[in-house]
Amino acid sequence: MFFKILNKLSSHTNPNVKNHEIIFHNNRYVTNPIKQSNLFANHFSSYSHEVQPIPLDYSTENEFLNRNIEFWELKRTISKTENSTPGADNIPSIWFKNLDDASLLKIMDMLQQQLDSSVLPKVWKDTIIIPIPKPDKDKTKLTSYRPIALTSVFCKIFERILAHRVTHFLTSQKKLNPNQHGFLPFRDNHTAIYKIYSAISEARKNKKIFAAVSLDIKSAYDSVHVDALIFKCLQLDFYFQNKELPPSIISSDSIECIQSFFPNHFIIATDGSKSHCYTSIAGFSYLQQFCYRIHPLNSVFTAEVLAICQALDELVVPEKDILILSDSFSALSSLKNISFHSPKVIQSLAAKIHIRKNLNKKIALLWVSGHSGVSWNEKADSIAKQVSDFSPYIDWIASEDILSHLKKQSFQITEGNYHKSKYQLLIGNIPDILTISKWTGNRVQDRLIARIINKTIATPGLLYRFNLHPDPLCRVCNEINDVSHILLKCQKYASVRVILRRKLNIVSANITYDVLLSHILTNKNHLLAFVQTLKYFDID
Repeated sequence: MFFKILNKLSSHTNPNVKNHEIIFHNNRYVTNPIKQSNLFANHFSSYSHEVQPIPLDYSTENEFLNRNIEFWELKRTISKTENSTPGADNIPSIWFKNLDDASLLKIMDMLQQQLDSSVLPKVWKDTIIIPIPKPDKDKTKLTSYRPIALTSVFCKIFERILAHRVTHFLTSQKKLNPNQHGFLPFRDNHTAIYKIYSAISEARKNKKIFAAVSLDIKSAYDSVHVDALIFKCLQLDFYFQNKELPPSIISSDSIECIQSFFPNHFIIATDGSKSHCYTSIAGFSYLQQFCYRIHPLNSVFTAEVLAICQALDELVVPEKDILILSDSFSALSSLKNISFHSPKVIQSLAAKIHIRKNLNKKIALLWVSGHSGVSWNEKADSIAKQVSDFSPYIDWIASEDILSHLKKQSFQITEGNYHKSKYQLLIGNIPDILTISKWTGNRVQDRLIARIINKTIATPGLLYRFNLHPDPLCRVCNEINDVSHILLKCQKYASVRVILRRKLNIVSANITYDVLLSHILTNKNHLLAFVQTLKYFDID
């Protein structure tokens, strides 16, 4: 102990030991904390720069990325958030972990609003910047520190929900290079080192030369080209659209792209339009144009694809390569991923393209953002909206649109008849079971879960409504003996209920049926634990 104290005193008085609180700047030493803070602020801000990256529109359908935030996602993210230093709002993560389910549902609604609007609150962008010294660097220099930003835990939770979705998308769709080891589950620097070690051992075994290159990019975080990063996301099939980019930039970039990659192509623009009055298609080239009314049952998707088909029939110029511009990303994506199950109109378009390719004609299709000042598409859009009762009519309906319409009509009729019947008063609103996904993959268990969700388990309370049971009351508790009573209140199953709450990580004993379901559906482990426990509630 004496030598430890002596060593500390020696270090404190030894002039060769550098004091971390002293910053050398402009040939002078700065010791005032406020002046040091200002120096760090100016230094770090000089590396940052204002950018206007390509905005991403999350309105397109993508089951991995754009679905609504679910309660289990929020709870999982909060539970895995470390109790680290909070941001400028001074709200720690432990505060979120102690909230009840009702409060968490309100937070989930707030996060959903941010996802829907694609706009973060300004307070989330207020961060506390802490300079952390780099190892083995001169601590008196500003350049020897890296900034660490302490952001709001609210923002961290939102970011991690989205980050988990992106990671799941990249890994499940196998979009990443197999040599990627950073920021991935079950991968880290150890797996990377092991792969290098294996490659070296294999080369040595086969008496081959092994060459390795180590790169370290200076200020990599500050030098990221944001637009290039987003372009890489687009290459990985992140279906974002750039609708909010200023039209002048989109227009100039589109023209530059066409001139660079399609300098000798004959340009055709197509568009489909649907309003409460008409559904129409249009095509435009500098030689001619067309506009047709089509049956109003056709969807916008069908109209967009049909417009391209019609353009291939009417606007193509012989002996010329063709470039067709369309603002329907879904149509072009469907064509790119064509299969036996693709819509018939997509298969028809693919057949037309194939025929022309056999005639040695090159056809390229290019997506351009709608209503962004691209002259060709603006003209096609204008022509499509000029349709009237006197416009020529194509009497054709896509079979998929007919089926969709009939399904919608059938559901409306069934729902209307149900609401007019006596069963509406007896049972209440029943969710559409067709929308319930496969929970466990076991048909019997999935059917049981669906009945739990809809409260259609055969209990005395439910059977009594249909005169199928003489007494609706529980013999132990003297309350209505339905499934919610059995799972939440019945004294007969009190010990089983304690075990179930422990398995589902439920703290409070007084919860609603909806809250119980939210815990059950948090993840598959909870779901299976619940199904296995049901037999002890005499539910099967």
